[in-house]
Order: sequence, then C-alpha cells, then structure tokens
Amino acid sequence: MTELIKRAETALKEARHLLDGGFGNGAVGRAYYSIFYAAKAALRAISPELAEAKTHGTIMRRLLQHLKAVEQNGSELAPIVKRALETRHQADFGEPPMSADVAKTFIDSAETFIAAVSAFISSRTP
Repeated sequence: MTELIKRAETALKEARHLLDGGFGNGAVGRAYYSIFYAAKAALRAISPELAEAKTHGTIMRRLLQHLKAVEQNGSELAPIVKRALETRHQADFGEPPMSADVAKTFIDSAETFIAAVSAFISSRTP
C-alpha cells in the first residue's frame, strides 16, 4: 500500500467521523481529499511525472485522461472524478449546508474510488 493510499484511507475515515458527528460539509471535504490522494496515487503508479501538478484540477483532468489504465473502461470512476471538485466546492461555498444523505453518497463514492485505485496499484506491483 502506498503512502498516498494510506492518506486516502485516513481521510475517508475522517469523513465518516465528521458525518457521524453531523458535519456534512466537513465530511464532503475530507471525502474529496480521499479521492484526490487516491487520484495522485493512481497517476504516480502510471508515471510519477503525472502526479506532479500545481492544481487539483490538473490532477483530476490527468486522471480522467488515464482512467482506462485504472479501470477497464473507466465508466464507474469517471462520474466520481467529475463530481469530486464540484461537490467539494458546493460543500465549501454553497448554501444550504450539505445534507447527510448527499455527504454519505459522496463518501460511498470515495470508498469505491479508493478500492478501484488500490486494486489497480496492487495489480502493477510485483
């Protein structure tokens, strides 16, 4: 397991704790970071240079370009990646606060994403 995947899993646990405490916006923020760390881990597994970027948007765009390497057809993960920045932005700046249902759905999507990236990385490790 890579350090970035460990960070992703920790952020996901934090998201669940925040949700359990009634902090939907905070839960979405931590779930977003779990996706971001896993995205960087996937890109690093493909080519370390891909994981080096100045913006989160660049990381997410690069991952979308390389999803076929991570997932056989990219169809399950692409909507998660596309929704990640938008959902985080809504949690940080939108009104009203994120509902528990929306936050839970996003956390569940993050878990799916991390599992797929972890499997991809494991398949590349001898």
